[in-house]
Amino acid sequence: MHFRVMSNELNTPLLLVCPKDKHKKAAADFDNLQSSNVSYRLRTGTNVNWENPTEVLAVCPVDGNVLYCDGSVTIWKIQVTANSLAETYSCVGIVAGLILLIAGEALMRWSQGNEGANR
Repeated sequence: MHFRVMSNELNTPLLLVCPKDKHKKAAADFDNLQSSNVSYRLRTGTNVNWENPTEVLAVCPVDGNVLYCDGSVTIWKIQVTANSLAETYSCVGIVAGLILLIAGEALMRWSQGNEGANR
């Protein structure tokens, strides 16, 4: 469901499958998106936000790459070949883009909810 609300920003559900994931198949569109069409594991909770920059937001179980709430990424498995390196950075870029979209949406909702308090 987290990814469905981002369909306008992502444009295609193809981005939700890690290039190295041989078990997941990309959905044809966001209306048919299921968990079997997503590689990345998102964490949720009150502590998963921009105030806790070292908190893990998402993990790619295929590469082991970790995305933190501050947008930084830890790359765990980088192979030396050019193709695998490009795939790894593609995976990291997609996950980093997702965090920015989610954080931006959360910040926008938070600021809209606090408009009266700022006056």
